[in-house]
Amino acid sequence: MVFLFTVFLFIAASFPMSRADSLRAPVYNTTRATEVIKIDGVLNESDWNKAESVIMNYEIQPGDNSLPREKTEVRILYNDNYLYFAFTCYDKNPSEIRATLSDRDQIYREDFVFVGLETFGEKQRMYEFLANPLGVQADLMRVGNNEDDTYDALWYSHGVITDSGYNVEIAVPFRILKFQNSAPMEWGLLLGRNYPRETRYIFSWSPFDRDDPCFICQSGKLTGLPRLEIPVTYELLPYIIGHRHGNIEDYDDPSSPFIQSNFKGRAGLGLKVLPTSDITLETVINPDFSQIESDAKVISVNSPFAVFYPEKRPFFLEGLDIFRLGGEHFYSRMINDPVFALKMTGKAEKLTYAVLGGSDKNSPLIVPGTDYSEFVETGMRSFSGIVRARYDYGDESFLGVLLSNKKWTGANNFAGGIDWKAGFAKYYYFRGEAMFSSTRELDDLTLYDDSRTLGNTNYDAALNGEKYNGYSVRIALERSSRNNYFILSLFDVSPTFQSHTGFINRVDRRMAEIEAGYIVYNDSSFLERINLFINHGSDFTYKSIRKDQWVFLGISMTLPGQTNLTIGAPVLNREIFRGKEFHNIARIHTNLNSSLSKYIDFYYSGVYGRNIYRDDPPELGTGFEISAGITFKPFSSFKTSLDVALARLKSIANSDVFYDGYIVRNTTYYLLSKESQFRLISEYDSFSTAFYFYPLFSYKLNPFTTFFIGTTHDFRDYGNSTSFIRTGTQYFIKLQYLWSNL
Repeated sequence: MVFLFTVFLFIAASFPMSRADSLRAPVYNTTRATEVIKIDGVLNESDWNKAESVIMNYEIQPGDNSLPREKTEVRILYNDNYLYFAFTCYDKNPSEIRATLSDRDQIYREDFVFVGLETFGEKQRMYEFLANPLGVQADLMRVGNNEDDTYDALWYSHGVITDSGYNVEIAVPFRILKFQNSAPMEWGLLLGRNYPRETRYIFSWSPFDRDDPCFICQSGKLTGLPRLEIPVTYELLPYIIGHRHGNIEDYDDPSSPFIQSNFKGRAGLGLKVLPTSDITLETVINPDFSQIESDAKVISVNSPFAVFYPEKRPFFLEGLDIFRLGGEHFYSRMINDPVFALKMTGKAEKLTYAVLGGSDKNSPLIVPGTDYSEFVETGMRSFSGIVRARYDYGDESFLGVLLSNKKWTGANNFAGGIDWKAGFAKYYYFRGEAMFSSTRELDDLTLYDDSRTLGNTNYDAALNGEKYNGYSVRIALERSSRNNYFILSLFDVSPTFQSHTGFINRVDRRMAEIEAGYIVYNDSSFLERINLFINHGSDFTYKSIRKDQWVFLGISMTLPGQTNLTIGAPVLNREIFRGKEFHNIARIHTNLNSSLSKYIDFYYSGVYGRNIYRDDPPELGTGFEISAGITFKPFSSFKTSLDVALARLKSIANSDVFYDGYIVRNTTYYLLSKESQFRLISEYDSFSTAFYFYPLFSYKLNPFTTFFIGTTHDFRDYGNSTSFIRTGTQYFIKLQYLWSNL
């Protein structure tokens, strides 16, 4: 029955749906501003009255290019340095507008306006700029149909709520955009408005064909820009930091003394040069890559592989999308504590290129494996170099190359290869990557000594100076249209493949997987969208042992109140872990997130049922893993959230509890203005019986000119009469200022 259902969805997804005539893309011909445009949300400059006004005539969600529920006008101007946008957003009930003085990139569930700019006409990447009715910003880099909100740029916005809605003004400096500076210029342009009420409505100035999988291809056009005289731009980003820290001498002994350091200072400098509109050079000297934003703790008690944490450091975030492949062959956090780093990114017609290098004084290392991996803190120096090039051709199609090398004293790792994406027949994409690696291990068993063999080879996992080569291949065929999709993928990574500049934590795999789905759009106010999907796959080792086999059925729904619900379960799941075979690993997955009102957001994710206790020896257990959270926003300048993660697993054989614990985290913000805020994080981890307390004041004039003053306090409950013992503290103050010649 499952096989027949899979075949049905696969066949249904293979036949093209009937297509309407192509929807006509609108064109906006901008004009030059003749006066200074003040970004204040008040459209009182005479140039705005002279600029062409366009109306957002389409509701693209949940409507299908239907008439929008509210009127939105947009005007565009430019001068030598900026591209200006003015939005007039009408609202019959202004009291229902959702807007808070939140931190950057935290406005996605609120009212906001949207500008998308595709500056090379190749339908590959798009800059996205969002601002809510108070002018709070979010910015993203779209690559294909994926958005990356780690992208940050320096641009300007201001919003004002009025009796009839709200106005937003945006100024985007040309110097933050890469583009080919030749006349006449014609850019892709998306203009939109997010209108969250009983459901999430999205208005657009251009129509969207749901039968076309290419989002960027459906943008309108921006014309009227001449060749721009942009001088060489210099940016200096100096910083100073003062800090004092203390730690308990022996973390396992609560009676050991607490050692407090002296107050220390540090300074460094970042330099960026933009010689042309399509080249950026950047370097940092003695950079401060300390974590102002703390990583939330995750439950990893039953995770045998190294845990991935996202990058948060500005130097590495800019241009990060260029280095990304389908697999994690570049993971910038493997350059952990650099003495210096340098980077160049650029574009020459259809060729995008980037070079990154860094000298690291405390280099980590991932030792991957079949059943588990290890994250090793070596404390050693290394130098990493990465070269990336990508040739774009056609809409969303490209051919790329990535070369990386990490040099240690007496050890080396090289990884390199190609990746590609080819779109054809409107609905189809063929994508993939092929990588080769050559490794000479560190020779130090005190860092890592494990006699397990690497797959079917004669090499072992210990760091004993062995030399070996490996490869990784990933290919996929995808089809996507209005009502159906499928993804057929193959993945092959040899036991000896390693990438010391990437995040490769699992090897010795040969996997085949197919996912297919059927989507139904509904005009009902209760049920807007239904997606019925199936995922089927098998995973083998290089010893031809079938590690895993599964068939997963699921359904996802879009409901009122910006609510999304997904429910699914494996109808077949067999796995071999550490040589032991497990059958009937039955469980149910549930995901729910919602924004029922302007005051409350919440989410829930849960897995109930059977799971493998991944120890040695492994055993089958039953239990749950849950993560849930709620955010309360009683007024625009205050927000508090509570996040909880729980996990429990007990033996089916004898009811012994393998683990049972939780992590609870509260984050509270009070904003004095768009720029300044107080933040308090408190977190308790029952697995380690540790409590963390992080107060912070920050002033952010922009993403780069910032001031922080804060402290961190770590405590642990050792189970004695004294209860919590202080195990670590830190006090810090940091100032950095962006200076530019423009």
